[in-house]
Amino acid sequence: MSTDGFIGKLWKRRILRFGFVGACGTVVNLGILSLMVKLVHAEVLFSAAVAIEGSILFNFFLNHHFTFKVHASNSVLSQKESLSTLLPKMGKYNIGALGGAAISFTSFTFLYKLMHLNYLLADLIAIGVATSWNYYVSTHFVWKSIDEEIMLKENKNL
Repeated sequence: MSTDGFIGKLWKRRILRFGFVGACGTVVNLGILSLMVKLVHAEVLFSAAVAIEGSILFNFFLNHHFTFKVHASNSVLSQKESLSTLLPKMGKYNIGALGGAAISFTSFTFLYKLMHLNYLLADLIAIGVATSWNYYVSTHFVWKSIDEEIMLKENKNL
């Protein structure tokens, strides 16, 4: 199998998984936002910020164990990670996701406060706006070493 074919299949599978995780994260985000506004009676913008962080943490764990999971049994990266290696990666993801959070929160504020959209619709649109940034950060900053390992392994198999 050529590297291009393998990488193409990997990319398609990964983008589908990333989309699935994003959809689940959207449900988490909207759920937190809705619960905080309706049950806790928290202020909408504060609730949106909490919902963003909650979905960031949820997405990290799901992406780490599903989207960017390495299946090679002899891979150092595929071995069970200790807390000492997982926490820095989670921190890196959270830092990278701050850009997405800023994009999402700014979009949300604009749509909710200035365009007067319903807060749930505004949140849904804002999440969509930030998705491309989050994928870029995930593939080029947080889990880049996994792609490098896969490319190295595939080049050895050629």
